[in-house]
Amino acid sequence: MDFVSTELECQVACGFQINSKNEQCFFQKDLNLYKWKKTNIPDMKWFVNLNNFYQYLPKPLDDEWLNYNKENGQTFKNYIRLVKKSKNLQNPLIKSKIFLMPLKIDENIFSKFILNGLAEFVQIYFDIDVIVEDDKNLNSKFDKSDLIDGIKALSILKTFKKKNSFSTVAITTCDLVHQDSFVFGLSDQELQVCIVSLYRYVQHLIDNRNFTEKELLKKVSSVICHEIGHTFGLEHCIYYRCIMNGSNTLEEDDKLPIYLCPVCLRKLHFLLNFDIEKRYLNLMEYCEKYEFKGEYNWYQNRLDNSKILNK
Repeated sequence: MDFVSTELECQVACGFQINSKNEQCFFQKDLNLYKWKKTNIPDMKWFVNLNNFYQYLPKPLDDEWLNYNKENGQTFKNYIRLVKKSKNLQNPLIKSKIFLMPLKIDENIFSKFILNGLAEFVQIYFDIDVIVEDDKNLNSKFDKSDLIDGIKALSILKTFKKKNSFSTVAITTCDLVHQDSFVFGLSDQELQVCIVSLYRYVQHLIDNRNFTEKELLKKVSSVICHEIGHTFGLEHCIYYRCIMNGSNTLEEDDKLPIYLCPVCLRKLHFLLNFDIEKRYLNLMEYCEKYEFKGEYNWYQNRLDNSKILNK
């Protein structure tokens, strides 16, 4: 199988170099930046792809995202440059909340169970407090159409941002359009707002006779963390199978995992300074609670894989 990026390109993207002993190690210049950012230097084991635990991203099929969108990839060094020049990203925890705002919701589809489960997942994923704010004034800014213009929605969302909000996220059961195309979600890193539509996921699950609240929760958890990732400055990933991969169709979207690859995990840790092992344990506990069996097994295997590197 051919891959988008080589093994060496993935290692370099994660900020590794090979030392005189032919061992992987971090670039010293990168380590100095942790002091500037006041972030703990992480254990390298979390970013080593031991025994190809992480799958490299295969070259795209004809109808897939990278076949239509030329993307060079965002390395760890690229990300550091972005953080250094972005005031929004330099001290994200000063704005210490993520706000979820229901927008034109069909409550027969998007229940309190899904909303509460989603808020819980996002809080664990980013290790930032999440507040659900059902603001009726937001709904009044939109007409009665079942179609929402993505750019217009982001512009309106900006006016609803709170001072203590890092990212403000609208969730809708209406269809979402951007530049004459239907999309699953849309974000603006500078405005730090994003919107996610459940419409296509619901239809897809119904068509496949797989519509349950837990399946919808899993789907929307993935897409919403992808879009919030963009507000934290993460671009689409071209290195491994990763939640930050772009997707062009529902079939391609089904291939996306719910976890971050080593490259994107290192970026987010550099920004937010969470405890990586504790985060994995909390995600595993969440997946057990909501019966995300495949995801539970992945997080458990990831923790087991990290123990091998301790030996």
